[in-house]
Amino acid sequence: MTIFSPDRARSITPLHRSNSPEAEARDQTPRLLKRCGEDVAGRLRSLPPLPGLPIRVEWAPALRTVRGLLLTGGGRGKEVHAASFVRERRIVFDEALRHDAGELSRILVHEVFHFAWVRLSNGARQSWRQLLRCEFARSACGELGWSSECRKSAIRSSTGVTPDRVWSEYACESFCDTAAWIYAGAGEHEEFTLARRFRETRRSWFRSMESHRAAGIRI
Repeated sequence: MTIFSPDRARSITPLHRSNSPEAEARDQTPRLLKRCGEDVAGRLRSLPPLPGLPIRVEWAPALRTVRGLLLTGGGRGKEVHAASFVRERRIVFDEALRHDAGELSRILVHEVFHFAWVRLSNGARQSWRQLLRCEFARSACGELGWSSECRKSAIRSSTGVTPDRVWSEYACESFCDTAAWIYAGAGEHEEFTLARRFRETRRSWFRSMESHRAAGIRI
């Protein structure tokens, strides 16, 4: 998705990139939490180190999507809370989230883990997909966020072979929603509908992933 707003587009400056080992190893967690406020920082104490290059955080009013474009200021389109631009290393949040630390915490973790997903090894992503396929085989209903729920529903309602692209999108969104459930300290939420036994299997998968990444989860 892209920002469709001439005024904002002119204000965007290229983010300086460095491929030095020192830059890649710098933990971005403190910087991200500082940008989102003390209330959010207090809720995300369990976040692991997130080494990588800086991610720019931006805010815009009334975010909506139309045909792959991110629009600001309301009007037509589907309302969204945030959007990530992985190649540009930036996240745009809806201004309304400034007043809801709990929801901002959950969505911040979700968006940041989009950057983690693309840094996972092929083996790790395949392992996560296999976990999801086992859930499907056991008729697991529900999810840990709307983003993955709607894609899961599309897979279940499909009458033919599910395209790889659809499965890949679902795997990514479920990974990010699960990370938000684990790290955002949200307790219970109306979007947490996955059965407890499947949640705990996912938690174990994340703990195993962390244990093999002493320096943190790369973003």
